[in-house]
Formats: sequence, C-alpha cells, structure tokens
Amino acid sequence: MRATGHPGPRRAPGSAAGYPPNSDLSRKLQLAATLLSAGLGTRIVTIDWGSFDTHGGQLGSQDPQLSTLSRALAAFRDDLAARGVEQNVATLVFSGARTAGAGFDPALDPSPGTPDCGADIPYPPALAPFTATVTTDRASGTAALCRSGGRAEQLFGTLSGDRLDVSTTTEGAVLGEPCPAACVAVMTLTVRGNVSGAGAAARFDGGVVERLALREGADCGACLLPCAARYVATGDPP
Repeated sequence: MRATGHPGPRRAPGSAAGYPPNSDLSRKLQLAATLLSAGLGTRIVTIDWGSFDTHGGQLGSQDPQLSTLSRALAAFRDDLAARGVEQNVATLVFSGARTAGAGFDPALDPSPGTPDCGADIPYPPALAPFTATVTTDRASGTAALCRSGGRAEQLFGTLSGDRLDVSTTTEGAVLGEPCPAACVAVMTLTVRGNVSGAGAAARFDGGVVERLALREGADCGACLLPCAARYVATGDPP
C-alpha cells in the first residue's frame, strides 16, 4: 500500500464493525489505516497474511481465507474513506502462478536459456499471495518494490514508461534439503512487467523470476545450478 504523503482532511474513523472479528488481518489493516491517516508522513505499509501455498483441500483451506481477505479489504476501504484519506492510498494484493520456461514471456525473463529448477530444488507450483508496494520517481526513471512476508525484500531498478524492472541479489543463499549442506547459491529475484493506472486503479501485469547460480567453491551435488523458477504475477487493487 502506498500513500502519497499528503494526508488531506481527516475525519473521525468509521466503526470497526465491518472488519472480520478475531482476525489478525483486521488488526493489521486497522493499524495501517491509523498510520496512513495520522499525518506522520507514512508512505508505505506492507502486510503479509495467510497461507495459500496448498497442494490439496483447496476449498477447505483457501475459501475461508479468501472470504476473510475480501471482507477485510472492503472494511479497510470504508475505514480510509471515513478518515478522509481514501483517495490518497493505493492498495495492491499480489499472487502468482508458476509457469514452465517454454510458456513464459521471454520479455519478462532476465535469464533466458537458464533451465527451470528441477525436483531437487522444490519451488512451489504457485506463489503464495503477497503484498508489495511500488514507489517510483518518474523524473529519474528509478523504482523500488518493497515485498512483505517471511522473506521481506526490497528490489531496486527502473521504471521506463509503464515498464517496471527491479531486482535484488543474495550472495549466500543456503538451499537446504534435499541439497547438500555445503550448497550455497547466488540468488537473484527479479520482478518485471507493466504498471498501468494510478492510485486506486493501479494494476501490475508481469512476471517474477528467481534465478539460482552456484556460488564459487560451493558443492551442490545433484542439485543442478544454475536454474530459475518463473512465475506469472498479477497485482490488482481491492
């Protein structure tokens, strides 16, 4: 979520009754609404919630979460409106699906020719939904993406027209089982795609690619590197 830094006129917040009760997401969104309307200069708030990386029992596990997500975002919108800052806040919810290299848009791929990661490096078939905030300086063409969650990350790069291209590199990524303990990789995460619209109508269409390369001196055994995991990603406002 991104605020422009101009809180505008504030009114008393609305009732919290619209938020799903006893929900960690509700508490986080209420706190976000408070920060964004407090006139403190808060520009970015990131929230990670849910467990969507499931491989079975989708109705039982994802339906309740998606219902809570929908109700909480609607209540968050109403809360922002009651505080008089709705027009100054853009909210994006990210999720994605993994795609084989042959079906991936080459224009989104920062590592063409790198094979997909095999079974020894078990990337999930789909990205768990995550929240990310994109901030840009169109005058200089620079951009940053802040991704929240268990692996909170900041990616930096460029915005050319509507084309976003940001990345970050970790030099000592330990892959863990089933790879050998001495298997340490250089991991580069890249997000590429188009950002259309602005404010509450902002939308992202593109891809997420994580490339692993063998770090010098590391022993990865049967875990063959380099390899890449490629996902199609779409970010929509609520």
